[in-house]
Amino acid sequence: MKSIIVILLLKLSRKILFVGKISSEAQVYKNAVLYRFWGSFLFFQSIYVFIFVRLSILAFKVFRTLKSSIWDLV
Repeated sequence: MKSIIVILLLKLSRKILFVGKISSEAQVYKNAVLYRFWGSFLFFQSIYVFIFVRLSILAFKVFRTLKSSIWDLV
């Protein structure tokens, strides 16, 4: 009777370890997908910020030029 219980416990522990291994591999894959997503998100976000800053500088220069040309007309 004890040997049957021991065998059942060993089989159960193997299943738990196997499920744990699968879940840890899934967790690694999930983390890799998240890191890849956030990496690409931050890359494109930095491009958007760069474009926004360049457009803001350009708009400021155009505004300054228009303001000075309007004052020259008056």
